[in-house]
Amino acid sequence: MKSNLIKLKGVKISTKAVLVLILFSVFALPILALGYQVAPTVGIINALNKIVNWVYTFFFFVATLFIIIAAYYFVTAQGKPEQINQARAFLLWAVIGVIVAILARGIVLWLQETIK
Repeated sequence: MKSNLIKLKGVKISTKAVLVLILFSVFALPILALGYQVAPTVGIINALNKIVNWVYTFFFFVATLFIIIAAYYFVTAQGKPEQINQARAFLLWAVIGVIVAILARGIVLWLQETIK
């Protein structure tokens, strides 16, 4: 007796089930797809611009916190060289954060102008 089963990676599937799935995908799925509206597409530059805006805001927020911490260390240092060095390090990293944020924003603007 002939078996109506297809064996795929140890799973037995009925040939009737495979036929129904194929017919469904050929006829029903395109009809169902007509009922849905197409999602708006986002260009690469727009997506990159949104990401950079978040990074820009984040770096400025962190830089502001580092400047406040550096100011606190400078005020409370009372001549202790290690605390003054730590305050300078916080200030240096705050400046680096601001530079990175400005560069990130500038690169995206440059790309937008270059692509247009």
